[in-house]
Amino acid sequence: MKMRTEFVEALPPAFLDYYRKHFQGDRKIYGHWSGGLYSRPVGNFHKQIAVARPTELDEAIQKYTEARERRVGGAIPGLFHNIDEHRKKAVLQTFTNAPYDQDLAEHTRGRESNAIALGIMCGYRARPNDLGHAFPLPLQLRGLAALIAEAALAVRAPVENFLTASEAADNLDYPAMDDPAAPHPPYGFRTTRESWALEAWIEPPALAVHAPLQSARPGWYRLGDWLRETALADVMKRTHGEWASEPEK
Repeated sequence: MKMRTEFVEALPPAFLDYYRKHFQGDRKIYGHWSGGLYSRPVGNFHKQIAVARPTELDEAIQKYTEARERRVGGAIPGLFHNIDEHRKKAVLQTFTNAPYDQDLAEHTRGRESNAIALGIMCGYRARPNDLGHAFPLPLQLRGLAALIAEAALAVRAPVENFLTASEAADNLDYPAMDDPAAPHPPYGFRTTRESWALEAWIEPPALAVHAPLQSARPGWYRLGDWLRETALADVMKRTHGEWASEPEK
């Protein structure tokens, strides 16, 4: 996946030279959401980002969602307040299931070989026009970007090898979504919407996320782009001692 030109051109040339020289691995990195609540790790991912001590938050989201679906008007405002209060207390929790150099099965259709899978626990009852109340939290998104950087460093693969599950489903790492060389027909947000995980707009610096069918406003951009750029900035910071000490050409 290509980075935005204006972002790349703003990076130090010494870092870009170092990065292009030392990050040439071909291992892919895929990002998913679980489609569930914050506290329940599911899926076969190398690392998963959940929220610590979120039982009350998950329960409040379930109660609010069920009440809204039943159209129980009087109960909704108080339940929504509970969600907001519990969300403010959220703390990140990361689960490690396998080393980055080990292949896992059943995480990204047709792409499990030579790949790393990262997941964040969220997305309960999300729809393309409404992310619901278990949307990705800012601390989860920052945590996912840090894991992308960590994985890229571990296998020396470029951050551009990261795709969201939706981007991967639509084969956006190929010249065309229906490219004959692609591992599967497209089935992501841009086509059938069978898989659209982590397809969203993000609004920095608050890191508010918006459903992908919403009309983008000035300053919003795609979550996948934000994750790659944030991860690359993290790689630059973590490797500063290496690229800053390399002799100039």
